Amino acid sequence: WPVRKVSDFVARFEGGKNIQAGSANGSRYRILKVSAVTSGVYRESESKPSPDDYSPPTSHIVRAGDMLFSRANTEKLVGATAIVESTDGQTLLPDKLWRFVWNEPLESAYMHALFQSAHVRRELGKLSSGTSASMRNIAQAKLYGLSLPIAPHAIQKEFTERWAMLASIRSQQTAATAKAQAAFDAQLAKCFDQGA
Repeated sequence: WPVRKVSDFVARFEGGKNIQAGSANGSRYRILKVSAVTSGVYRESESKPSPDDYSPPTSHIVRAGDMLFSRANTEKLVGATAIVESTDGQTLLPDKLWRFVWNEPLESAYMHALFQSAHVRRELGKLSSGTSASMRNIAQAKLYGLSLPIAPHAIQKEFTERWAMLASIRSQQTAATAKAQAAFDAQLAKCFDQGA
């Protein structure tokens, strides 16, 4: 596969602002925390209230399909990515999370898997800088210069289809496990209630 620089296929990165949190019921908007992408899975609940009466630019609002990137974190966690499967439309990017804006057709599932791979994570750690081990940063210029193997789009699409199939199986298994646990808990409670 061709090895290409990030600048070849990313038009720009979009981020939000570093703003103080507001009161819990002061604004309908919430600002993501870095922890929203740290696990590699988008967690919209990892957010804080925006300032009261805050009206953000539309470019700061998280959209379904976004691939988000953590530009700041510990050396081990900096560069984490997550795909926004769904959103309430009232969640905002902070300054420490960037949205990828592609300049050509790319499959986010493939790009997410690539950025989560052990090799790329090590490279991202090397690109990060900062005096504190607890907070490292990646500059856009360094990220644009990162070279990655980019599969042809047809292979990316095949990867995405297989990834979606596996995600569906995992979701079904999670639901089945939860259902079985609930049935077990109900049976257990019934047994102890009868014995009382």
